Amino acid sequence: MMRRTFAAIAAVMLAGAYMTAQSPARDTGASRAEGSAIVSGIVVSDARAGQPVRRAIVTIRGSGLAPSRSAITDDEGRFAFTELPKGRFTLTAARSGYLTSEYGARRPGRPGVPIALEDGQTSAGLVLTLPRGGVITGTITSGDGQPVPDIQVTVFGAEAASVFEGGGGRGGGGTTRAAGSGLSDDRGVYRVHGLRPGTYIIVATPRVTGVGEMASMPEAEIDAALQDLQRRGAGSASAPGSTALPARVARSLVQPRTFAFAPVYFPGTAVVSEAATVVLDLGEERTGADIQLSAVPTATISGTVVGTDGQPAGGAQLSLTVGGPPLPVSLGLAGGSLGTSSAKDGTFTYNTMPPGVLRLVARKDKLWGVAEVTMSGEDISGITIALQPTLTLSGQIVFDSSSARVPTILSSVRLTLTPASRATTATAASRPVQPGGGFEIPGIVPGTYRLDCVLPSGMASVWTLRSAVVKGRDVLDEPLEMRPGGDVSGAVLTVTDRHNGLSGVVRGTGAQVRYSVIVFPSDRALWHLPSRRVRLSAVGNDGGYFVGDLPAGEYLVAALPDAGDEDQLDAARLESLARDAVTLKMSEGAMKTQDLRAGAREQ
Repeated sequence: MMRRTFAAIAAVMLAGAYMTAQSPARDTGASRAEGSAIVSGIVVSDARAGQPVRRAIVTIRGSGLAPSRSAITDDEGRFAFTELPKGRFTLTAARSGYLTSEYGARRPGRPGVPIALEDGQTSAGLVLTLPRGGVITGTITSGDGQPVPDIQVTVFGAEAASVFEGGGGRGGGGTTRAAGSGLSDDRGVYRVHGLRPGTYIIVATPRVTGVGEMASMPEAEIDAALQDLQRRGAGSASAPGSTALPARVARSLVQPRTFAFAPVYFPGTAVVSEAATVVLDLGEERTGADIQLSAVPTATISGTVVGTDGQPAGGAQLSLTVGGPPLPVSLGLAGGSLGTSSAKDGTFTYNTMPPGVLRLVARKDKLWGVAEVTMSGEDISGITIALQPTLTLSGQIVFDSSSARVPTILSSVRLTLTPASRATTATAASRPVQPGGGFEIPGIVPGTYRLDCVLPSGMASVWTLRSAVVKGRDVLDEPLEMRPGGDVSGAVLTVTDRHNGLSGVVRGTGAQVRYSVIVFPSDRALWHLPSRRVRLSAVGNDGGYFVGDLPAGEYLVAALPDAGDEDQLDAARLESLARDAVTLKMSEGAMKTQDLRAGAREQ
């Protein structure tokens, strides 16, 4: 009886688990909006061959959905979403080894086509193309040609080769992120997949274990050094009490050169600016990107940190950054910490530094200093890092309400400063807003920044940041420059519930060409890219478009075929579009309609 009871309970538990696994995931939370519309379709790897992609994750996002919903394709690549509310939605498909794509996009990375749904409408038979990503593969070998396993290989966009420059691509700012990575196997072979078409650099980062430093000297140098020491000893032997140096003593006085295994860029250099690039087409597999690991000459850098009075500053915190992309495993540096402190007399030392451009930043209390050093295998001493005061940005957040209740608890609202470019010594900072809306961000290093106000999700659905005025300039339209010599106070950030929107229909698009609508300011002085005033909206399956929360001002609007992100990040392209664009003015809280004709103004 007991056995039968246990078996029955187990069967019920297994059945429940099976039903949970087989049932589509449902969104949780009271904010979920439900309706009667349906979207279904199939995910294929090639639009012509129609090969279905199983186990792809399809996500639908849009108005009325909070949060988004996701589904997994079945063995035939099919998916379906039910109980959708009225609105405009985008569909995205993703799977490892493939390039994440939106429905209707002509190529990966391009905007897709929004799907307009009415209550009770069924949009079936949608086809999402999920192309395979490109592949870069090669072999990692040691200096004697032997394969080396378990080496981290990372692929970056070619812009990462710039030393301390342009970390966010053409738009500037941001962080250089890896496009993909992988480990070499027991044959030394690595394979990085899922890459978009583009131009890349490749870097292999050896593991840092043990001492991590080697002493080496060519045989000819050893012989020459020994002969020199012997001659010195023989020359002093004629003096009273002098004797020649024994060979074993002379050998111990030879100072060998130190080496370490540093990151190596394809095809075989430790200097990022000398890295070769690899151009990859859609779905292409590039073989033969072989990298040979080799020990590179290292050196020591040393110097002193001094305070504002010119006296040595002990206990300063130092951090070291290497030019180029951010690499794993402490940048492959051995024998020297990337973070250290100056000694009581203000001195500091970094050992076994590989070739390249290094940036040293020192901080102590409310002071900071910086020095850049180019290493080429020779010791560098006498570096002086002079500390100077850090800066403080302070001000007030103001809520401009038309109808929404002004929040009184602001502890979850944060002000952030992010460097506008890796070319500056700026460092990121974040602080919560004080009760009453005041804020203060201390410890800022001089440089150029982007200022933002991060609202919690519940507040962000009602409020939007309208402006951030610092010394009479709206720094949401251009970077904030924090200069040495003084704090900045009186900044005013205005948050509003007055949302606006621009919508319309693009006529004459045709079924074979995808269109987008681009909105950009008529004032060319505001063409600071990337810009919140330059917006791109894909035209939906019903020919409609929508752009929301544009800052007040005069704008130019145009429809263009198959637009991608580069169209809004190219000032020359904006100039050519301006000639035939429609001019209109947007104000806070206004909802405007502007229909367009593909390739021409709407009459």
